[in-house]
Amino acid sequence: MTEKTIPRSCTEILELTIRHLGKKNEAKRVFLLWPNLKLASLRLCAFLSPFLLQDERVILDIALDRAIEAAAKETGSNQVKAFVAGVFSVVKDLCAIQVSVQDADDNWVIWDFEEPIIELMHAHRRDRVQVRPRDPAFEEGPVGVALLSRVFTIRDLMLAEFPTEMKA
Repeated sequence: MTEKTIPRSCTEILELTIRHLGKKNEAKRVFLLWPNLKLASLRLCAFLSPFLLQDERVILDIALDRAIEAAAKETGSNQVKAFVAGVFSVVKDLCAIQVSVQDADDNWVIWDFEEPIIELMHAHRRDRVQVRPRDPAFEEGPVGVALLSRVFTIRDLMLAEFPTEMKA
Protein backbone atom coordinates (compact mmCIF):
# COMPACT_ATOMS: atom_id res chain seq x y z
CA MET A 1 0.00 0.00 0.00
CA THR A 2 1.66 3.19 -1.18
CA GLU A 3 0.91 6.75 -0.14
CA LYS A 4 -1.29 7.14 -3.23
CA THR A 5 -3.36 4.03 -2.49
CA ILE A 6 -3.98 4.66 1.22
CA PRO A 7 -7.63 5.61 1.72
CA ARG A 8 -8.14 9.24 2.69
CA SER A 9 -10.06 8.08 5.75
CA CYS A 10 -6.81 6.68 7.16
CA THR A 11 -5.33 10.18 7.32
CA GLU A 12 -8.34 11.31 9.34
CA ILE A 13 -8.15 8.22 11.56
CA LEU A 14 -4.45 8.84 12.23
CA GLU A 15 -4.95 12.53 13.05
CA LEU A 16 -7.89 11.81 15.36
CA THR A 17 -6.07 8.98 17.10
CA ILE A 18 -2.94 11.04 17.71
CA ARG A 19 -5.04 13.92 19.03
CA HIS A 20 -7.08 11.56 21.25
CA LEU A 21 -3.87 10.04 22.65
CA GLY A 22 -2.39 13.50 23.35
CA LYS A 23 0.68 12.63 21.28
CA LYS A 24 0.50 15.41 18.70
CA ASN A 25 3.87 16.99 19.56
CA GLU A 26 5.68 13.66 19.90
CA ALA A 27 4.22 12.37 16.62
CA LYS A 28 5.14 15.57 14.83
CA ARG A 29 8.78 15.30 15.97
CA VAL A 30 9.06 11.60 15.07
CA PHE A 31 7.33 11.98 11.69
CA LEU A 32 9.43 15.03 10.80
CA LEU A 33 12.63 13.02 11.28
CA TRP A 34 11.19 9.76 9.90
CA PRO A 35 8.45 10.43 7.29
CA ASN A 36 8.46 6.69 6.55
CA LEU A 37 6.99 6.15 10.03
CA LYS A 38 4.06 8.43 9.23
CA LEU A 39 3.42 6.37 6.11
CA ALA A 40 3.70 3.20 8.20
CA SER A 41 1.19 4.71 10.65
CA LEU A 42 -1.26 5.34 7.82
CA ARG A 43 -0.88 1.74 6.67
CA LEU A 44 -1.40 0.64 10.28
CA CYS A 45 -4.66 2.61 10.38
CA ALA A 46 -5.81 0.77 7.24
CA PHE A 47 -4.69 -2.61 8.54
CA LEU A 48 -6.26 -2.34 12.00
CA SER A 49 -8.90 0.40 11.76
CA PRO A 50 -10.31 1.96 14.93
CA PHE A 51 -12.94 -0.82 15.16
CA LEU A 52 -10.81 -3.60 16.64
CA LEU A 53 -11.14 -3.88 20.38
CA GLN A 54 -9.46 -6.18 22.86
CA ASP A 55 -10.69 -5.92 26.46
CA GLU A 56 -12.54 -2.70 25.55
CA ARG A 57 -9.33 -1.08 24.28
CA VAL A 58 -8.83 0.02 20.69
CA ILE A 59 -5.86 -1.99 19.41
CA LEU A 60 -4.87 0.78 16.98
CA ASP A 61 -4.71 3.25 19.89
CA ILE A 62 -2.53 0.88 21.89
CA ALA A 63 -0.13 0.33 19.00
CA LEU A 64 0.23 4.01 18.09
CA ASP A 65 0.49 5.12 21.71
CA ARG A 66 3.29 2.66 22.42
CA ALA A 67 5.06 3.28 19.11
CA ILE A 68 5.03 7.08 19.26
CA GLU A 69 5.90 7.25 22.93
CA ALA A 70 8.80 4.83 22.58
CA ALA A 71 10.14 6.50 19.42
CA ALA A 72 9.95 9.98 20.97
CA LYS A 73 12.23 8.83 23.81
CA GLU A 74 14.95 7.61 21.44
CA THR A 75 17.34 9.21 18.96
CA GLY A 76 18.60 8.28 15.51
CA SER A 77 17.69 4.91 14.07
CA ASN A 78 16.71 3.74 17.55
CA GLN A 79 13.53 5.74 16.96
CA VAL A 80 12.60 3.39 14.12
CA LYS A 81 13.45 0.36 16.24
CA ALA A 82 11.29 1.65 19.11
CA PHE A 83 8.41 2.50 16.77
CA VAL A 84 8.40 -0.95 15.14
CA ALA A 85 8.55 -2.60 18.57
CA GLY A 86 5.60 -0.50 19.74
CA VAL A 87 3.49 -1.60 16.79
CA PHE A 88 4.62 -5.21 17.15
CA SER A 89 3.60 -5.21 20.81
CA VAL A 90 -0.10 -5.64 19.88
CA VAL A 91 0.41 -8.96 18.08
CA LYS A 92 -0.73 -10.92 21.12
CA ASP A 93 -3.92 -8.83 21.24
CA LEU A 94 -4.59 -9.49 17.56
CA CYS A 95 -4.09 -13.22 18.03
CA ALA A 96 -6.76 -13.27 20.73
CA ILE A 97 -9.61 -11.88 18.60
CA GLN A 98 -11.68 -13.09 15.68
CA VAL A 99 -12.82 -10.26 13.42
CA SER A 100 -15.67 -10.61 10.92
CA VAL A 101 -17.11 -8.20 8.37
CA GLN A 102 -20.70 -8.50 7.20
CA ASP A 103 -21.04 -8.93 3.43
CA ALA A 104 -23.85 -7.80 1.10
CA ASP A 105 -25.72 -11.08 1.70
CA ASP A 106 -25.59 -10.56 5.48
CA ASN A 107 -23.00 -13.32 5.89
CA TRP A 108 -19.99 -12.76 8.09
CA VAL A 109 -16.58 -12.95 6.39
CA ILE A 110 -13.76 -13.75 8.82
CA TRP A 111 -10.72 -11.48 8.55
CA ASP A 112 -7.59 -13.58 8.10
CA PHE A 113 -4.96 -10.81 8.27
CA GLU A 114 -4.28 -11.18 4.52
CA GLU A 115 -5.41 -7.65 3.71
CA PRO A 116 -6.04 -4.48 5.68
CA ILE A 117 -9.40 -4.62 7.45
CA ILE A 118 -10.34 -1.32 5.76
CA GLU A 119 -9.93 -2.98 2.33
CA LEU A 120 -12.05 -5.95 3.40
CA MET A 121 -14.77 -3.59 4.58
CA HIS A 122 -14.65 -1.61 1.32
CA ALA A 123 -14.72 -4.81 -0.76
CA HIS A 124 -17.98 -5.79 0.89
CA ARG A 125 -19.27 -2.21 1.02
CA ARG A 126 -19.92 -2.63 4.70
CA ASP A 127 -19.03 -0.95 7.92
CA ARG A 128 -20.35 -3.63 10.26
CA VAL A 129 -17.56 -5.37 12.10
CA GLN A 130 -17.87 -8.05 14.73
CA VAL A 131 -15.04 -8.73 17.18
CA ARG A 132 -15.10 -11.81 19.39
CA PRO A 133 -12.56 -13.67 21.48
CA ARG A 134 -10.69 -16.33 19.50
CA ASP A 135 -10.31 -19.66 21.25
CA PRO A 136 -7.75 -20.94 20.85
CA ALA A 137 -5.74 -17.84 20.00
CA PHE A 138 -3.73 -17.76 16.78
CA GLU A 139 0.01 -18.34 16.84
CA GLU A 140 1.88 -15.04 17.25
CA GLY A 141 4.55 -15.68 14.60
CA PRO A 142 2.38 -15.68 11.46
CA VAL A 143 0.18 -12.83 12.70
CA GLY A 144 3.27 -10.77 13.55
CA VAL A 145 4.71 -11.36 10.09
CA ALA A 146 1.39 -10.33 8.50
CA LEU A 147 1.22 -7.15 10.58
CA LEU A 148 4.81 -6.12 9.94
CA SER A 149 4.67 -6.90 6.22
CA ARG A 150 1.50 -4.83 5.74
CA VAL A 151 2.73 -1.84 7.74
CA PHE A 152 6.50 -1.50 7.30
CA THR A 153 8.97 -1.52 4.44
CA ILE A 154 11.97 -3.83 4.37
CA ARG A 155 14.17 -0.79 5.02
CA ASP A 156 12.15 0.04 8.16
CA LEU A 157 12.55 -3.51 9.42
CA MET A 158 16.29 -3.50 8.65
CA LEU A 159 16.72 -0.24 10.59
CA ALA A 160 14.78 -1.82 13.44
CA GLU A 161 17.13 -4.83 13.28
CA PHE A 162 14.14 -7.13 12.97
CA PRO A 163 13.81 -9.91 14.04
CA THR A 164 16.94 -10.17 16.15
CA GLU A 165 15.54 -8.25 19.11
CA MET A 166 11.75 -8.35 18.65
CA LYS A 167 9.51 -10.19 21.07
CA ALA A 168 5.71 -10.00 21.26
